Amino acid sequence: MRINGEVNQSNITLLETDGLKRCNVCKKYKMLDHFHKHRLRYDGLASACKPCLNIAANNLYSSQKLMARKSNARSVTPAKK
Repeated sequence: MRINGEVNQSNITLLETDGLKRCNVCKKYKMLDHFHKHRLRYDGLASACKPCLNIAANNLYSSQKLMARKSNARSVTPAKK
């Protein structure tokens, strides 16, 4: 937690100092190299692990692809004779 731009060291858990961090999505403790870098976070790492972010990105891509197909199907009009 940042207070006046400084990191409050009491909020860093013992597990994070041991090289583990908890993913906010799957709630599992994982090694620090399973997290993307995020320079605005107090620990410099993203809150969700890489596999969870990959799943979220694939779900978003699939839903956007489906929406595009539906909008393209609606926009096709029959040719006039």
